[in-house]
Amino acid sequence: MRLERKQLLIGLLVLVIGGYLVNSLCDRFYFQPFAKETQTEKSLKKKISDTKSKIRKVNKKLDQRDALRARALPSNTELASSLYQSWLINLVTSLGVSNPKVSSNTPMTENDMTRLQFTLSGKANLKQFTNLLFEFYRAGHLHKIRQVVLTPTGGSEQMDLNLTVEAVSLKNSDNETSLTSVPSERLVSEKFEDYLGIPQRNLFGKGILSPAVRSTRLTAITSDRFGKQEAWFSIPQKNKVLYLEEGESTTIDSLELKVISVKQDSVLLEIDGNPGTLEVGKTLADIIPDSSLLSN
Repeated sequence: MRLERKQLLIGLLVLVIGGYLVNSLCDRFYFQPFAKETQTEKSLKKKISDTKSKIRKVNKKLDQRDALRARALPSNTELASSLYQSWLINLVTSLGVSNPKVSSNTPMTENDMTRLQFTLSGKANLKQFTNLLFEFYRAGHLHKIRQVVLTPTGGSEQMDLNLTVEAVSLKNSDNETSLTSVPSERLVSEKFEDYLGIPQRNLFGKGILSPAVRSTRLTAITSDRFGKQEAWFSIPQKNKVLYLEEGESTTIDSLELKVISVKQDSVLLEIDGNPGTLEVGKTLADIIPDSSLLSN
């Protein structure tokens, strides 16, 4: 019995040691290499993914570079300035802008790029200005408007217009002797009619009303024998008197004025779509700032 027990213990010991050796060998020659290979595979996949991402970014930059070259002004900056200045003056002239003037400023060169700056001035109404923006951004030139200054003038819908424009010339431009004919894709709509809502609004807001609008005064309210009432508005800046009944409307320097109802000593108005009450003897300037009209 003792011998059998001893042999059993020895067998168990051999089994344990053998199992340990087998486990060690498996861990060393299978599991560890497998884990290492798995980690290497993950690392390679990440590198491949990162490389593909870099390739996509490079391709995108190449596409952007090609697009810029197609839109850029000629590399000859004197020729580029002359061509663009002519294009700009022809554009505003075709739109009916009065007294148009275009002047060029000193170019600024950075590496392969030269920034050409121009100043455009003239007189235009809101519709002409909107059309100018539409045609400007529809053109595919590598250009942008850096600054716009619009100054309303009294007694007229015309505004003093002053724009600072920047165009870019590239040494490797695709356009050697002319401006690009490639159209722009920056507009939301290709139809000018979709932008006509802009000139129908007063863009200047309160505090910048034209003198004609500010001086417009409700001078009297009359009624005929049938009880139909009429509001009298005097406009000293235009040496003019308007006679409006309920439901009638007029435009004063791009500001739309509509009579909603006429009472004994006041008139309920709609000014550019905003309601306000004007009493006899008061001017539009008395109610527009206080009522925060035209703020939209």
